Amino acid sequence: MKKFAKSILAFSLGLSLIAPSFASFDLSNNSNSVVATYNGQVVLASDIKPYLKGGQNNVYSDDAVKNAVRSYIVSKLKQEWTAKAKASVNVTQAEIDNVLYAEAARNGLTYSDFIRALAYQGYSLQQVRAQIREGLYQQKLNEYLSKNVQTNIDRDAIQFEGYKNYQIALAENNLAQVNTYNVSYIFIKTTPLFTSEQAKAKAQNIYKQITSKLITFDQAAEQYSDDVITAANNGLIGNIDNIKDNRERYLMTQAVDKMKVGQISAPINLESGWAIIRYNADVKVPATLDDYIEAAFQQTLKSKYNANTTLEQFLLNSVVINYVFEQ
Repeated sequence: MKKFAKSILAFSLGLSLIAPSFASFDLSNNSNSVVATYNGQVVLASDIKPYLKGGQNNVYSDDAVKNAVRSYIVSKLKQEWTAKAKASVNVTQAEIDNVLYAEAARNGLTYSDFIRALAYQGYSLQQVRAQIREGLYQQKLNEYLSKNVQTNIDRDAIQFEGYKNYQIALAENNLAQVNTYNVSYIFIKTTPLFTSEQAKAKAQNIYKQITSKLITFDQAAEQYSDDVITAANNGLIGNIDNIKDNRERYLMTQAVDKMKVGQISAPINLESGWAIIRYNADVKVPATLDDYIEAAFQQTLKSKYNANTTLEQFLLNSVVINYVFEQ
C-alpha cells in the first residue's frame, strides 16, 4: 500500500459559517424560537440550552449562542453518522488477532509468551482485545466519515489536477517513485475439510520450525505453502500491491506496517487461511494515476487547511449554518 496519508481527518477542514452579528440573546424571552438552521434542519433555543455557557440571568453573548449551536449540531451529526456507520464499520476477530500476533512478533515473542507477558503486567486477554477492537473501530469510523461525509473540496478539480500531472510525467518519462512493501509468505489455506483452527495450528508449527532454525523460510514456503505459484519461488509475492484480493491485501499491509525489514511474522489470519509473512524490503515503484490523484488531494488539503483537525470540525464542515436569532 502506498505510504500516502489516506485520511482527510489528518488535516483541518475549516468551517463555512454565515452569520450576522448580535450583541446578546435572552433565552427567557425566546425559549421556543429558531436560533439557526442547517441542511434544512432547525435549531431551537430549547435545543441549545444544555450547551449554553457563560450567561447571566438567561442572557448569553452572540459567541456563546453560536458555540452552543455548533455543539448541538455536532452532537446530532455524531448520532446520525454513527447510526449510518454501524452497518458498514465492523472489526473482525481476524483483525484483532493480527494486531496481537504482529505485536508479539515486534517484541520478539511467540504469541503464547506475549499473552503471558501481558498477564504478568495485569492485563487480561479480554481487556486487551476490547482495547484493540475499540481502537480499530475508531480508526475505521474516521475512515468511513472521510469517505462519506461531503466536504468543501472540489473533487473534480483534484481529479483533473492529478490526471494532468500524471500525463505530464508520462510525456516527460519522469514518473514519480513511491514506496511499497516487498513481501513473501507461506500460506495455509482453510477448506470445508480443513478448519481455520487446523490451519492456524499447522502455521504455528511451521513458524516454530523456522524460528528454531530447523528449516528456512524459503524451504518452508516450497514445502508447505498452499499457494503453488509463490511456493515455487520461495513464497515471493513481490510488491504487496500485487495481491488482487482487497481484503487480504489490507490484512497483510496492516501486519507489515508493524514489522521491520527482514522480520518474519507469527501466523496472520487472512480469513481464507493463515499466513507467515516475511517483510523483504522497502522498494520504489513508478507512481500510478491513482497515486497522482491522491497526491493532488493531499496537496490541496495542505495548501487550504491547517493541521490538528478534530472530528467536530470535520463534521461541522459538512454543513452550512445560518444563524437566524434576533434581538
